[in-house]
Amino acid sequence: MKIVFIYGVGYHEDVSTYEIFLSNIKKQVKRKDVETSIHIWSHDWSLPVSSKSSFKAIKNFFSEVVLDFQYAIKYAETMDIPEADLYIGHSAGSIIALSQNKPCILMGSPVALVKEIVEHPGDAEVGVIEKVFKNCCKILNIVNKYDIVSYEVMDNKVQNDVYSGPCYNPLTYLPITAHSDYFKSKIVVKKIAKFIEAL
Repeated sequence: MKIVFIYGVGYHEDVSTYEIFLSNIKKQVKRKDVETSIHIWSHDWSLPVSSKSSFKAIKNFFSEVVLDFQYAIKYAETMDIPEADLYIGHSAGSIIALSQNKPCILMGSPVALVKEIVEHPGDAEVGVIEKVFKNCCKILNIVNKYDIVSYEVMDNKVQNDVYSGPCYNPLTYLPITAHSDYFKSKIVVKKIAKFIEAL
């Protein structure tokens, strides 16, 4: 079984967190035929130039996030994604994973927001999501209840699984921190392994 992981928005020079995460999944799964890989992607657009800007690094990171998200929505169906039996997508990567028309696992997914756009006539067209929810493949949507980016998807084809990350403490565990908790969570690894075993 081939599994491709598709990460979300932002800079991703170091993929070691994802490699460890996938390794932990392989250890948890009883099947011995599991192969994993990470799909490297990014937008190829230029960041806006602002020579007199304060907080340039923060502004550039924010721009990178916004452009990646737009790129994922616009080009998810036409990206060159490796063939797999299962896709795991985090954040905007979940939109790309869904576009593959194969079983997939979403983590920290904003797809419910994108689905809202599709369901209101006159708003922006998002063909990826329209097709996804006609898709008969199995979809597991894992949501950390403290994650401010992730939502449950109200569709009968989606199995929503909400978990509670570490006990919320505004000094040590910010809501945006919860968006990357999936990679460190033993709970998430077990949920994914169980889903894989049932395929």
